[in-house]
Amino acid sequence: MPPAAGGKSLSATKTPTDTTTASQSTARAAAFANTQVSVSDSGTGGPSMPIPAVESVTIRWKEPENAGTTPPARTNTTNAPLDMQPSATDASLERIVALLQQQLESNKDFAAEWRLRMVQLALDRDADAANVSANLPDDSRTLLTAIVGSAAAARNMMRNPMLTGEEALQQVAALRHALSIRADPTVSAIALCRKVITFGSYEEMAREDFVSGRAIQTIVYSEIRNLKSERNAEGLFETRLSTRLEALTADGKSVWQQVEAEIIDHCRRHREDFFIAQRVTFPPTLPAGEYVLKVLVEDKLSGKVGEASQGFTLHSPVSVAKGPTNGR
Repeated sequence: MPPAAGGKSLSATKTPTDTTTASQSTARAAAFANTQVSVSDSGTGGPSMPIPAVESVTIRWKEPENAGTTPPARTNTTNAPLDMQPSATDASLERIVALLQQQLESNKDFAAEWRLRMVQLALDRDADAANVSANLPDDSRTLLTAIVGSAAAARNMMRNPMLTGEEALQQVAALRHALSIRADPTVSAIALCRKVITFGSYEEMAREDFVSGRAIQTIVYSEIRNLKSERNAEGLFETRLSTRLEALTADGKSVWQQVEAEIIDHCRRHREDFFIAQRVTFPPTLPAGEYVLKVLVEDKLSGKVGEASQGFTLHSPVSVAKGPTNGR
């Protein structure tokens, strides 16, 4: 067989499949090795079309057109695993990491720190990614470390379905706490209550209890989020805040106020559920009408303030005697 174009020669030998006539064998073969089979084959003992088989291939080296040019050197990878050889992709990634490290040394800001740690995290270098430099402010360093930890834990859980997710939840809790420190305090719920048991469990006052012309004793229940806590000398997490309660008329006139200059709470862990229960007495001089109760909270440790409002109604004795109406 003549050489193929480009200096290559291929040699092949066709081996026809031996066939047997129906008169020689009435049994139909059930299996064939290394050949084509169709359900329409007759009982001739084998397929009717022989399949050519390539037994050998010969490849010849073609000299380059420029005489005297030495063929490029090739690395011998015989009996060596291919993944042990450094790839161009690995080298490019290493250059990217080195460049980001140089930028961090030059800039020493959050943007450079963020880029480097996210790339390290994407390359599964969790220990390097968590090694946030001390150049950042404490709150930014805590936040970035929490982001890296929660992302790595969530990734590991998705990779391994056998993980319970406990580590991921702990890391997310740390991230939530780091974010709450940077957020303003939030008053998420207000209620006028007869009794407060615990977070989210209380008995609200009935509408007939809010009647003008008499002193009204109630408990202002408030749920607060995003308060800062610090460990004290006893190792407890301490939260310090102040509150101002204010009753406003429908046109915004302030008619009553009560201030708590300092409220201190201690807990062995960061509180996830924080509430305040304050006893108050609305004076009998408030006339019947619609009011707004405003709750303002100042976090003494962070210096931040949050507030929210809740409407309520003071009914006249006559309307209460007649029966229920709209409003509290």
